[in-house]
Amino acid sequence: MPRTRQERHARPAVPRRESDWRLFDQLPILSQPGGVGAEISAAGGLRADPSGDPEPPGGSPSPAEGPRQPSRAAPTNDERPPPIAYAFFARFLRRDLEVSAPRAAEFAPLVGLGLGSVYGDGPERQAYLYDSEDVGRRGVIEKLRVGRIAGCGLPDLPRYEGGAALVGDSRADRYVVDAQLHLAFLLAHNKLVDRARAAGVEDARRAAATTLRRLYHHVAWHDFARRWLDREVFARALHRERTMERRCCWRHGLEDVVAPPLLGLPLELVCVLRVIESTADAALASRRHGGLDTVHDPALNAPFRELAAADGTREHGRGPGPLRPRDVVQWDWFLELSSSGGRYPLRAQPLGVPNELDGEVADPQTGEAERLSLRLPAADAMVRWLGLESCFGSGASPVPLSRYLALESEAGSRLGKLGSVILGATLAAALLGDPTSWFRCDPGWSPESDPLLRPGEDDVDSAPEWTLASIVRLAGLAGDAESLRRRAALA
Repeated sequence: MPRTRQERHARPAVPRRESDWRLFDQLPILSQPGGVGAEISAAGGLRADPSGDPEPPGGSPSPAEGPRQPSRAAPTNDERPPPIAYAFFARFLRRDLEVSAPRAAEFAPLVGLGLGSVYGDGPERQAYLYDSEDVGRRGVIEKLRVGRIAGCGLPDLPRYEGGAALVGDSRADRYVVDAQLHLAFLLAHNKLVDRARAAGVEDARRAAATTLRRLYHHVAWHDFARRWLDREVFARALHRERTMERRCCWRHGLEDVVAPPLLGLPLELVCVLRVIESTADAALASRRHGGLDTVHDPALNAPFRELAAADGTREHGRGPGPLRPRDVVQWDWFLELSSSGGRYPLRAQPLGVPNELDGEVADPQTGEAERLSLRLPAADAMVRWLGLESCFGSGASPVPLSRYLALESEAGSRLGKLGSVILGATLAAALLGDPTSWFRCDPGWSPESDPLLRPGEDDVDSAPEWTLASIVRLAGLAGDAESLRRRAALA
């Protein structure tokens, strides 16, 4: 029977909403009536051992005792947690995926890393994100809008007169470091537009956006994922190989967990990313009495609570409103730059370390990860489903995912097997499922081969690797205190 007009023009099936989609939807969730999740909720949430000391190793705990924390060897210099900027980058990744999820439900059945909070829907639909005063030779708007900090002229997010940020995702202006990281992408795009114009590229905006997205995808996998994932899982999850025709291609090695394209944002991934994010808030909060002297001490010495000053300016490194000169991030404290030295860059708090200050939870990310865990199956059930080796013996009580991620972590410096499989499988599916990603459309691409990137200049802090520091360097943001003061004086 011929199809009707409505059937011919029907949209593809809309994927389930983020709140409905789980990787392990075959398993019962913790928050079912009478389950361990109900007991945890009644007790007021998960709490770390108030002494802060790990329990001694021993036999398998009984269900009444709950899981014991396995013993860990002291981390070596090579096994220290990543620089603290990578915990903030985890939040950037999560929000980028969350921004793309509603678009996937409305326009196309996939979720990817498209920098939607940076570019929005383009200058035609979201003109307020773009600089209307800078028009290319074709008479089209090509650069993103950038603001200035009053009193010193250093760059800031573009803002309304009332101080609210003009960005594709208002959450980018919630933390000082988040705002400065978002600013780095705005400035990096504008720098690439200048290079494209100098090279005579006809559509400079499109060329710059393509290069920045490709570099972003490269950093997301080859830098961020490499630092946080278990080495074995990282090597398997996404790897390059050559076909019988000698063509280069990238393969997803964990398709049994989730296959590309990514049709929604799984709660398990959100929980893993929030656990990583919590390592930044806890580390910064623990240093609020450290007596750090720098232009951005509010971002380091404050307890990072959800507060904003009455006049709309920032308080304790948070809150909507224009940045002040002392809020500007000195990036060699957060990333491994050529000017970093001594105890810098600051490191993320090791996974599994109690995040408590003055008897209160230091950051909201930990609490949110715990609440998400109650909407998921028990972590030990996920481990059995995947055929992984549990870090607990048989007979242990069900363990929420957020707690298990901390306990299975290797010396607290990177995720264990379960967390690595969840993050590695979903991130690889997002990269391979996006038809605009270089992993899929141009598998032989590398930063060195891109005409708009400059090896030896953009990667000076990490050569021959291209890392998150390359985006900050490309943006022209000052890495050390002397450069910051010099730029402020020139501005």
